[in-house]
Amino acid sequence: MRIKSIRRTLLSGDRWIHAKLGYAIKPVPAKTSFYRTDYDHSLGFRFEKEANEYIKQVRNNTMLPYIRLVTLYQQVVHCEQSGVSGSFVECGVWKGGSVGLMALANLRNGTARRHIHLFDAFDDICEPDRVLDGDAVVKECGKSGRAADRR
Repeated sequence: MRIKSIRRTLLSGDRWIHAKLGYAIKPVPAKTSFYRTDYDHSLGFRFEKEANEYIKQVRNNTMLPYIRLVTLYQQVVHCEQSGVSGSFVECGVWKGGSVGLMALANLRNGTARRHIHLFDAFDDICEPDRVLDGDAVVKECGKSGRAADRR
């Protein structure tokens, strides 16, 4: 109960400060939210119409919201149209929906097929090991509190 009271006090103080500055804090209606669970919209992004057709194909295999999928598609198209060379990489794959969208964008807009690399730990990433990873890695991870001298 005390936490709710503190939160209410902070919010009312925040609203008061914003009101003094000429602003009002209002909730954003769900209809205008960019983080939608359905995937067929027109928010004015470049290539959005073609992105929508592919997002429908991958939407059950990704946790990314609509806006991130559309901008991912834009980034891939930009790489293809600007002649940026190299591979595409996804770290933290889950079911591969995002990388599927990258591959579909490459197929539609690229002149050559790119190598696509997917990485996932399938679990927590283990602590570095002094024997396997070396002293430098253990030391670097130790700065962030992640190192464990397991051997």
